[in-house]
Amino acid sequence: MNILSPPWPKFLSMELKLIFKIKKWFQRTANDRGVALMIVLSGLMVLTVAVVEFSYNSRISYRIAVNSLERLQAYYLAKSAINFSKMLLRYNKEAQETAKKASSSIGSMNIEPIYRMMPLSSNLIRETLGGNTSVLGGEEGEEKEEQTIDFSLTDEQKDKAAAEEENEEETKKGITSGISMMNEKEAENFLDFEGDFSSVITEENSKFDLNRIFALVPGSKSADQRNQLLESILTLPQFKDLFEDQFNGPKQLVFAIGDWVDSNGMINEYDAVQRGNESSVYGKVDYPVKNAKFATLAELRLVAGMNDQIFKELAPFATIYTGSEKINACVSENDDFVKVLINYYTKYAGCASEVKYEDEEKMEELLNEIKSYCPTIEDMAKALNSKLGLTDLEEEASATDSSSSETTTTASSTSSSTSGATVPACAFQFKDLLTEDNKIFTIEAVGTVGDTETIITMVLNTDSTDPTKWKTYYYHVD
Repeated sequence: MNILSPPWPKFLSMELKLIFKIKKWFQRTANDRGVALMIVLSGLMVLTVAVVEFSYNSRISYRIAVNSLERLQAYYLAKSAINFSKMLLRYNKEAQETAKKASSSIGSMNIEPIYRMMPLSSNLIRETLGGNTSVLGGEEGEEKEEQTIDFSLTDEQKDKAAAEEENEEETKKGITSGISMMNEKEAENFLDFEGDFSSVITEENSKFDLNRIFALVPGSKSADQRNQLLESILTLPQFKDLFEDQFNGPKQLVFAIGDWVDSNGMINEYDAVQRGNESSVYGKVDYPVKNAKFATLAELRLVAGMNDQIFKELAPFATIYTGSEKINACVSENDDFVKVLINYYTKYAGCASEVKYEDEEKMEELLNEIKSYCPTIEDMAKALNSKLGLTDLEEEASATDSSSSETTTTASSTSSSTSGATVPACAFQFKDLLTEDNKIFTIEAVGTVGDTETIITMVLNTDSTDPTKWKTYYYHVD
């Protein structure tokens, strides 16, 4: 390098480099403006999301815990309702036994079941323990409604009605006094719970047993009679618009129900007629005919020809637990079943003109006559036969037979066969359709806490005198 050459090119180069560095620094500083703000906002957003998520999860966990607690409480409240229902059934059984013994001296006496006089609920117990007896019928100090006298009743029927009313009042007083004996402190402790419970008790012996056909020979006379009774149910007015074929629809469904339960694999109709294999009806579904007893009533929905509307109407008439061909018409709140028995008896017994459901006035007259003689089966059958004119016909036949008889023994036997409850001209007797058994019950207990509700359904056989030995046929928690 020439020492005499000017140095300015070097200085110029360094200056230019410095200028470029300063320019880049200013450019970088201008681009980074607002980064801190964005970092702060992003941090706040992440923190907010985390807090909201934590709060949401906490609320969900709390709600799950509350629901679990309420469901547990509701379950045990429903269990309490079950236990109270068992207690009512026990006292009802004792009351019915007492009434049965009393009937021997004052005649037949039908007492309203205790579980109907006192529909079980925690509200009723609170009202009763609180001294409000209005829940048991009538408030204190309230004037009793003026009783009307039905002059069409005989003196015997009036005395019977008065005795029944007096017995019911005594039962109510006994229950009320028994509850009132509880110590106030005990009552307060007993009622110190959150939520409510209630239960409804229904009688299975007042229904048609669908499983009974399993024990009968397919195509036999007894099987036909069983199917005919079921057909009388399915021809009630409420079923009228539920079948596309009004004439054959009910009959075909009866055969399908029978085929589902019976032991053979053929489609069975009346008079031992068989037409093909049962499985042919179920070709479009993924299950075969069971050929065994119904396990639950809901299984009836699987039968060919059944639908939701028909099932809803048929369910109150049907059971699978009694194993009996007979019906307790006196405990049933469903008067339609008594009408079914009247229609079936007059249509198929072959000794009277059919009383159709459309003849409402006649049907109501016969219904009231039968129920007025509950629970004595002989008296119920005699009253119906008398109203149908069958007793008069038999008495005429008896008089003819006795006049042509040469011995006193023959006359007396003829006379004894015409008690009115039995009519030899009939293919079967009305009294043979009835039973006084009332031992199998369905208890539907509900426990409620907050918005949570638990339902326990139990079917119970109370045949044993020891409640601890009562058999449970069905138990389900919803």
